[in-house]
Amino acid sequence: MVMKDPRRWIMEEIMELYRSRRYEEALELCRREIARAKSPDVKVRLELMRARILLARDRSSELREELEILSSYFEELRDLELRTETGVFLLRYLIRFGKYDEAIEKGKELLEILKDRQINRTHALISMLVGDALLKKGKLGDAEDFLIDAIAAFRRIGEHDGVVSCYNRLAKAMKDVSRFSRALEFLEKAADYAKKHGLDTFLGPLYGNQAVILIKLGHFRRAEELIELAGRSYETHGANSHEKMQLTFTEVFLHLQKHELERAGRGLSEVQKVLVESGDPRAEALFHELVGILKLKKGEAENALHHFRKSLEIGERIAPRSEIVNQAKRWLGEAYLVLGELEKAADCLRESIEISDEMGDGYERAAALRALGHVELKRGNREKAVKVLRRVSDLFESMGNEFEKAVTLLDIAVIAAKNRDSRADTFAAMALRAFELSGSEYWKARAAYALATAYGAQKKYAEAFRELERAEETFSKFGDEEYIARSNELRDQIDAALVAVASKEFNYFFRKDRIERDEVKVKLLLENFVRELDAVSGLIAFSDVPGEIKVEAAYNVDREDLTPILSEFDALMAEGRNVRFSSRGNDLRVRFRTATGNGFLYIKGNGRPLSKEDILGALHFSDLLEYLFRTQPLSRNEGRTVSIVIPSENRYIVTRNPEMLDILAFIEKISDLPLPVLIYGETGTGKELIARYIHRKSRRSSKPFVPVNCANIPTSILESELFGFKKGAFTDAYEDRKGWFEVADGGTIFLDEVAEAGPTVQAKLLRFLEDKIITPLGSRESRKVDVRFLAATNRRLEDEVREGRFREDLYYRLKGVLIELPPLRERRDDIPLLASYFLEKVRTELGI
Repeated sequence: MVMKDPRRWIMEEIMELYRSRRYEEALELCRREIARAKSPDVKVRLELMRARILLARDRSSELREELEILSSYFEELRDLELRTETGVFLLRYLIRFGKYDEAIEKGKELLEILKDRQINRTHALISMLVGDALLKKGKLGDAEDFLIDAIAAFRRIGEHDGVVSCYNRLAKAMKDVSRFSRALEFLEKAADYAKKHGLDTFLGPLYGNQAVILIKLGHFRRAEELIELAGRSYETHGANSHEKMQLTFTEVFLHLQKHELERAGRGLSEVQKVLVESGDPRAEALFHELVGILKLKKGEAENALHHFRKSLEIGERIAPRSEIVNQAKRWLGEAYLVLGELEKAADCLRESIEISDEMGDGYERAAALRALGHVELKRGNREKAVKVLRRVSDLFESMGNEFEKAVTLLDIAVIAAKNRDSRADTFAAMALRAFELSGSEYWKARAAYALATAYGAQKKYAEAFRELERAEETFSKFGDEEYIARSNELRDQIDAALVAVASKEFNYFFRKDRIERDEVKVKLLLENFVRELDAVSGLIAFSDVPGEIKVEAAYNVDREDLTPILSEFDALMAEGRNVRFSSRGNDLRVRFRTATGNGFLYIKGNGRPLSKEDILGALHFSDLLEYLFRTQPLSRNEGRTVSIVIPSENRYIVTRNPEMLDILAFIEKISDLPLPVLIYGETGTGKELIARYIHRKSRRSSKPFVPVNCANIPTSILESELFGFKKGAFTDAYEDRKGWFEVADGGTIFLDEVAEAGPTVQAKLLRFLEDKIITPLGSRESRKVDVRFLAATNRRLEDEVREGRFREDLYYRLKGVLIELPPLRERRDDIPLLASYFLEKVRTELGI
């Protein structure tokens, strides 16, 4: 464009100084020429150049002044191209400095000016920036409209990177208000679009952004896959230092959530090397926040405080009511809570909740509220604390965040166990199940420990021991000294309690008066007992003289293992006369008395957690050995089957698979919970059997169990089958008929293949789950029914929701409790049992 100012060369000279980074000279020349210029258009071009130089020098205060000057000239500009260029510049930096209302007003004004002109890049850019400003104001609906318009404009002009950028903005907005599934949807659209149009350089950041959301949701396995994909993308297509640093931050966040503290520390050390050079205050604030979290998890609360304060200080310089400030306030509250400074903790957490409300950040609000619950707990307000934590659990559930809901349930379980509340094991079991699905080893161990504590409080010592076995190895692996010490203390309590139970309830392993002296040898007795437990090996030894140990019998023990085992006998003896039982690891060690000294029973486990029968069996077996060693020769022991066959009406669940046994144990805990149960499993995994087992274990077992296969009923009549109909409701309705819900009143209804239900039925199911009211077709009268609701599917409902085939709100209602059944190909240990069972069944039916 030809400039009206005849001294056009001045602009070229300023540009040359700018390119050669001689910023001060360029600024001085701008000042001089602005003072001399008479035309508003020329002045604005010089002011725009000056603003760009100030931006390059990061001189924010002067840049703010420059924006005021440009705004004052804006209305006087007659050149439409210059006015648009100025407007776009102003929009960018009004948003940057938090002047969102002014940015929205100016952006709409520009769009009105351009409405009769052909759609071009400027239209798209302005729509995108107005959308950004609306997002910052929390007006999601309006923002989405502008950003969708921007996407359409960018598509029309073929500017594909603009499309991806808008999708990314929408995703960030949804993430900021905790609408995580919607955020993931936009990020997936952005990634698909980028792949389709060859924008490979966008993929790394998009994968990283998806990973951040998935980490917050506790979907760690998928997050790890996306971080790996992002890393590969950066290796292949290149990445700047900022993008690489952000990906490292994401990895650190993942390690912290999984309690992999050493790996988190290494990642932060890598970031620290490049942080100073980056000059990015946001990155510096995030670095201090993550270091603070690491220190807090390591038990260094004072050190953590220093880093959270630093993060807060940087955040307040950038924007006083920002995401950075909000998170720093919340973590400061968490640190003060650990240090016992409850008033300071409460103040910080309330400020975080206030900022979260302003920003619409449900995730941070719920996290701060959870910490406030712990403040109330430390103040001794147990009932108030539980009430707050239950509310937090509901908040996380409404976000679809099963991981954080499970963390909260874990807190509730611990409080309940200390209060000897009978529901403690239920809360802990639900948390454990969620952590198993997330793939978090550490959190599974924390849940197992809480469950062990709950069982201990309920005097279910064997169950407590089994869960503690699950936790201890993980705590050792992660080096969590606090929980290693807690586990040892709890184990000692359980060991002592088990001995007391065995002594009180069972005096004999067998009827001793039936043992014939000359028929049973110790070695055979030991061999049978090892086989009973499905163990690896066993040994019986005794010592009648201090310092001298004799082996009476050994089964499957290698010679090189003998010395370490006998050393354990010495160690057990050294613990004192009252120590009879020890169960470190998956092995059993029991001491018993002989006529003149002590005996020792050692059983090496096969790696699985020990059961109640294993532990009590070993104690009773040692009673028999004590009797035999004191009085007479030994006798033979008949073995027992280790197969587990659980009747469910006239059907059977046949299994010895550990995962299936865990599921059956879990069912016993949730069988009477007033929550819907969603059973997922491939075809043939026994979903209906599991549903029948839940019914049989519940208080409703004497009432009807009504199975309905949605796949076998045409969609057009499924509604009338479920809810019933009145005579004349439709052509073939010749008489009133009860629906299956009414038939199941007082009992249990089981909807198999629920994913096959159409939209109308889905809507009615949602309504039923909310109020338990049915209205038959053709009737104006409604009635309430009391029904336990179970459903099953062989399709991933989260995928069906994503594809728009299943209602999201119904999905979250259905999975009050989620049970995922392993396919038979992963239950190889069950195949011989099932083959034998069906062979015997056929043989019996045929009379062979």
